[in-house]
Amino acid sequence: MPCTKIQERLIVALDLPSQTHIYQMFERLFPTIRFFKLGLEAYAACGPAIVRTIKEAGGLVFLDLKYHDIPQTVHRACLAGLELGADLINLHASGGIAMMKEAARAREVWRKEAGGEERREPFPAIIGVTLLTHIGREEYLKIFGQSALDAPDFVVRLSLLARDAGLQGVVASGHEIQMIRKAVGEGFLIVTPGIRPAGEDTGGHARRVTPADALANGADLIVVGRPITGASDPLSAAQSILEEMSET
Repeated sequence: MPCTKIQERLIVALDLPSQTHIYQMFERLFPTIRFFKLGLEAYAACGPAIVRTIKEAGGLVFLDLKYHDIPQTVHRACLAGLELGADLINLHASGGIAMMKEAARAREVWRKEAGGEERREPFPAIIGVTLLTHIGREEYLKIFGQSALDAPDFVVRLSLLARDAGLQGVVASGHEIQMIRKAVGEGFLIVTPGIRPAGEDTGGHARRVTPADALANGADLIVVGRPITGASDPLSAAQSILEEMSET
């Protein structure tokens, strides 16, 4: 994993209710925090401008829009995100291998067209979402039925498909990290959301883990939202999590 600094392994989710809140939170946390996730809420509120603001300041951007569409549409969407400056882009691995291959091809097209653009490997990276962290066993069985693969096996299967399609990694719960790593080997990014410090409310994530758990299990990058952005002192909360990560 090229992100050797703990500071670069913590991604803060700017999932906030308004454009004003999003920009203010970025200004409060940067440069202590350098990596920011822009999900559907943030992108709908701010559009491409927030990506440019973070990049121009010297930060890193995880564009968390979870593409899931026909292959050519996803190819073009990934290319647009890369041209905008995103360091990390995700899509639903359940969209199939043809869709994931087109996403991987978009990265290769961008790299050829970028010419002198230099970023440390594996960035920019395109990664597959395996199973959303709010989906517990009961919900999983409602969706896929009693005859489906067990959820961890399903996650590993999607991870292998993502690797074979040419993606650089996956988004997965901390509970599946070790299984994924064993299946796909080293050099494949595992990004873990649903992170909650010990004692915190789960925040809607049925399969949450602590920062220490995630890193100990082998996560490359972790995503934290409300425990930082919802704190009375977001910067202090972020620093506490960085300290916890440093002790792992």
